[in-house]
Amino acid sequence: MLQCIADSFSKDDLKLEDWARKKENCQSFSNFFKGTAPPKLLVYRQSNEAAPGSEDYLEPGDEVGLYVHIGEMSKMRSKGVFFYRTVTEGKQVNTQTANDGEVMFGEIGADPITSLDTIISSVFVPLFSSMDDTDWGECDKEQRSELVSGLSKFASELAEEHVRRT
Repeated sequence: MLQCIADSFSKDDLKLEDWARKKENCQSFSNFFKGTAPPKLLVYRQSNEAAPGSEDYLEPGDEVGLYVHIGEMSKMRSKGVFFYRTVTEGKQVNTQTANDGEVMFGEIGADPITSLDTIISSVFVPLFSSMDDTDWGECDKEQRSELVSGLSKFASELAEEHVRRT
């Protein structure tokens, strides 16, 4: 997990380890792995647009400059990474096995709407469109077509919203 964060933000491994050991960060990671926290965890860099004392204010002395939380407290203003726990709620993540699918990881750009549009239109629509009949299991062709069509329409609406906002 720390290596993913270090790679995404081009952070020094040792400084990132010190950052992760800070009480509040360590507690967030621990609760995530234990299954006692929500299944998502966000880590992101935040600019100092926030007022001192507010939830997302970055203290000037923080060398790493990253925040960690469940993503419901403050607006992201720059790139972030997410971790999503796929195990049953309350079940602990197996930290002894890497890449076992119990935790998913990804990056989100400063504009989550654009990130979602990119992922849907550039990854999922082509992926679903290229799947063979056997890959879909019991899902019939009409449902598959509706899914791909609906995702394409949704991605188009996201792209239009992005254009309107810029």
